[in-house]
Amino acid sequence: MSNLDKWQLIQRISQEFTKRWKKEYLNTLQVRQKWNKSYGNLKEGDLVLIVDDLLPSTKWPTGVVVATYPGQDQRVRVVDVRTPRGIYKRAIQKLIKFPNED
Repeated sequence: MSNLDKWQLIQRISQEFTKRWKKEYLNTLQVRQKWNKSYGNLKEGDLVLIVDDLLPSTKWPTGVVVATYPGQDQRVRVVDVRTPRGIYKRAIQKLIKFPNED
């Protein structure tokens, strides 16, 4: 097996892993909810994955929620997220909360 064959094999395995990770795991973290079911609000200290449509999912940055902005219905709609590159204001639709033990 030549070096080129090995490299192509590694690339194919890497792409397959990323595809399965995105399809089987990442989608389970961003739950689409119906109005008849209530889920907890994001709160300060939650670890989140920031969805960026311009980047592949393996490059999405992580951050920590540092401030929340609830709407008139007291549901959190926007949060400030601290990343190594700074603090960003993001809508919760572009965030995926990491599961925790709580």
